Amino acid sequence: METLNCYNNQLATLDISTSTALKTLNCQSNNLAIVYVPPGFKVSGTYTTDPGVILTEVDTAVPGIPQVTATQPTADSVKLSWDKVAGATSYSVYRSADDGKTYLAVASNVAEITWTDTNVPNGQYVYAVRAYTGTVKGDAGTVNVKVASTTVKLAKPTGLTAAETGNGAKLTWDAVDGAAAYYIYRSADNGKTYILVSTRLAKNFNGKTPYFDDVVGKGSYTYAIRAYDAKLANATRSDAAAVTVAVTSAKLAKPTNLAATATGNGAKLTWDAVDGAAAYYIYRSADNGKTFILVSTRLAKNFNGKKPYFDDVVGSGSYIYAIRAYDSSLSKNTRSDEVTTAVTV
Repeated sequence: METLNCYNNQLATLDISTSTALKTLNCQSNNLAIVYVPPGFKVSGTYTTDPGVILTEVDTAVPGIPQVTATQPTADSVKLSWDKVAGATSYSVYRSADDGKTYLAVASNVAEITWTDTNVPNGQYVYAVRAYTGTVKGDAGTVNVKVASTTVKLAKPTGLTAAETGNGAKLTWDAVDGAAAYYIYRSADNGKTYILVSTRLAKNFNGKTPYFDDVVGKGSYTYAIRAYDAKLANATRSDAAAVTVAVTSAKLAKPTNLAATATGNGAKLTWDAVDGAAAYYIYRSADNGKTFILVSTRLAKNFNGKKPYFDDVVGSGSYIYAIRAYDSSLSKNTRSDEVTTAVTV
């Protein structure tokens, strides 16, 4: 039992608005005590034997009524949303299947202003949300919801954007409630035909992580995104959101037929010419490909696909050579992937 003393012209405050524990307040005359109690609660027992004590009871404020709305992200779920109630510390959610005659508590101590009820059978329901300030409860706000037997499609993705990268496109879109996966399609004929280029799990996508389609080549492309629920069913998949982007640059093709042969004091390299290449960068590794150094560059206009490159002063050992093709911008975004070959000198 907690005891609070009120002596020597002191102000004593006793708060029992959120606790039913027994508490004792001792006051001398000409002292002031304030007791905070739940609405309608009266302090019982003997206040004091001193007639000069003033005892004041202050009701804890009752939280307001939440204004509740409901949506159905999937066929068997109900998402409730409500306005934040001033002073509320938590919310409880109730569901009625008999037009509000009786309610089942389905969630308590909810800190947010949204809550989703899942695996809800078909039927007509009344949902009620009540705000709490500590243990003081307010009146409930309600909303009627019909969980239909018909299949509910996911919402179409919104906020879809496409931006050109050095050799492809970057896609972003907003997350869709209830989505388990997204299917990404690409069209190169203005949306007449599409191919599936990727799928991604919604749990790994927060609405900000982009998807990169890196190797598409120059041209105009239309991308389409569909959201799927956990069943991956066509009946519940969303309609497609589409966006078009022009790709004005693309990666060069990788050099082919790279060959290396030992010479008397080094290596001779040959490879086929790459369309669109302005230069070739030649790298060498002496530690089995762990690190490479740039040993030469050569202009493509002076290379017809048959003229070899000689790396003459390397010494005895095993070497790995790598070749990359660059266009006239010499940009890393459009350079080719590297091709390698090994030789022992």
